[in-house]
Amino acid sequence: MGLPLNSRMEFQAVYGNIPVDLVILDCDGVIFDSNSLKTQAYATCLRHMNVPEEKIAEYVALHTRDASVAREIKFGYFFKNIYPVEDVERAIQEAVKGYVKECDLVYDSLEPLPEALELARICSHAHVVSGTAEAELQIVFQNHKIDQLFRSIRGTPTKKQTHITDIISTSGIEASRVLFIGDGLTDFKAAQACGIHFCFLSQMTDWADFATVLNGQQHVTVCATWSDLLH
Repeated sequence: MGLPLNSRMEFQAVYGNIPVDLVILDCDGVIFDSNSLKTQAYATCLRHMNVPEEKIAEYVALHTRDASVAREIKFGYFFKNIYPVEDVERAIQEAVKGYVKECDLVYDSLEPLPEALELARICSHAHVVSGTAEAELQIVFQNHKIDQLFRSIRGTPTKKQTHITDIISTSGIEASRVLFIGDGLTDFKAAQACGIHFCFLSQMTDWADFATVLNGQQHVTVCATWSDLLH
């Protein structure tokens, strides 16, 4: 039997004490302070493709509306609707390749946040569900030697909702005892769809209108920092 999260740490929850047996964490903006650097990586890879600066600015605006949307989807929309090209699939592939190269440099320059690792060590059922490509994500965690802290490390192309549903089903833990910590709109929607508690961490988010969307939502806690979440 798992212990309530608040028996091991103070958890600020608008709906009272939350008994948590399973924790799911997003990666960017939760485990790594990588959001702004990955936004710059998008701009850099598009510059290498000779995309005009005004169109790059439009892509950045698209990206920051919900950074947790998979890059292939955002690039696809961009090359079809914002900066139309003749061969959309080829453009997507070139952009993804360039972006992955830039992201390798981003993750090499960062260290995972100790608070996220502390929570993973405390909770015996800790998982990662991210909008980053799963194979790349697993390499990042292996390189930082933190992969063993998590029961699974999951990413795209599988959707977050599908991953979460599978994790809950496989674990045998009730959805009411599962907590998802994220920083994006897609994280919130996935938590809602799966009927689990959602903790929005605003510390590193680039989701500008989160306060408007999350205001009044049930089973949602907003924490300004990891310190607010853990203490």
